[in-house]
Amino acid sequence: MRKINIQSNSDLFTDFVQNVDKILAGVEVTDAAGNPTEYADPHFQDRMQRLQQCSFNFEERAMHPISAEIAKGLSMTKSKVRRIKMIYDFVKILFFLLLLIIPFKILLIIFGGLIYTLLF
Repeated sequence: MRKINIQSNSDLFTDFVQNVDKILAGVEVTDAAGNPTEYADPHFQDRMQRLQQCSFNFEERAMHPISAEIAKGLSMTKSKVRRIKMIYDFVKILFFLLLLIIPFKILLIIFGGLIYTLLF
């Protein structure tokens, strides 16, 4: 994940970005049953609503710059990235286990054959 360095001194902007980031960090990949999160899921809809409520609170009034379409896009992107990361982590573990199992099988074949020839 890339880190950004906000160079402006605008507390309004920094607060807005941090609020959006906090909401996106809570996007779930799966629902309670373990199925991939979809647009119609209550959790997904909740995140979209929260994103749309993010605002710049000026003295005159609050402005909500995130539309439903932007909220949907941000949530979908976050969900896909998390899903891909989960798959990547699973493949890494599987590969690591294979690296442990393959040498063990080779040793078993070598020593198994050696033991067999010594016994018989």
